[in-house]
Amino acid sequence: LPYSYYDENETGKIMSRITNDLQNVSELAHHGPENVFICGVMVIGSFIYLFIVNWLLALIILCCVPILLTISLIMRKKMRDAFSENRKNVATINASLESSISGIRVTKAFTNKEKEIEKFEVGNIDYVKSRSKAYKAMGMFHSSTSFIMDLFNVVCIVSGGILAIKGKIQLPDYMAFVVSISLFINPLTTLVNFVEQYQDGVTGFKRFIEIMDEKVEIESDNPIDDVKLKGNIKFNNVSFSYETTSNVLNNVSFDVNNGETIALVGESGRGKTTICHLIPNFY
Repeated sequence: LPYSYYDENETGKIMSRITNDLQNVSELAHHGPENVFICGVMVIGSFIYLFIVNWLLALIILCCVPILLTISLIMRKKMRDAFSENRKNVATINASLESSISGIRVTKAFTNKEKEIEKFEVGNIDYVKSRSKAYKAMGMFHSSTSFIMDLFNVVCIVSGGILAIKGKIQLPDYMAFVVSISLFINPLTTLVNFVEQYQDGVTGFKRFIEIMDEKVEIESDNPIDDVKLKGNIKFNNVSFSYETTSNVLNNVSFDVNNGETIALVGESGRGKTTICHLIPNFY
């Protein structure tokens, strides 16, 4: 990636994408296919068994599944937004920590501890808020889906009781159905709970893709190869700006003759480093 990418993105945020986000992607890749395959086979197999026991009662239970899927999809969107915001705030905290730890000598030299704590606390407060939203979304998701899962048992008992009274189902079949309904509900519960891990992994993958979709550095079609620099550097009315900042350099002109030594002096952000990066054509 070009230098400009690293100017616009702090080291801690890039590290967060490479470590935290990809860890969630690997967890999804590890457990995802396993959960989907095993639970999928169990759901299909258990439903076939329940259908054989009593097809009418099995169809009644099946009618509850669309309600579960609808609620899961609605809640999943809220979880996705909450997890995405949480990821960004984790990256901000990592960036703050990376900056503070790498610059600890400067902090100590200027007794700047309170300022560093204040900087960290800004990101920390945002993280707590986003994490609270994530937990709220997770709580709503699990409570809603658990309610529907419990509803399966209620529907099974009530519907089976009505069918038994009307003689549509034999008592032994009814008892077998009530006992076996867990074979259908348990893997379904696992699949629903898997949504949380899926959302976590997808959010991490999306942030990873953002890096991969960045345009790579464009190399010159006619690079100068094996050249021996001998000084005589000339800046002639050079202006330069980064993507998110106004001009750092405005019509800068100076000459550095062969063998001559000069000093660039100025406050932070005045363009000293930028000039040094322009000479070897980093931009």
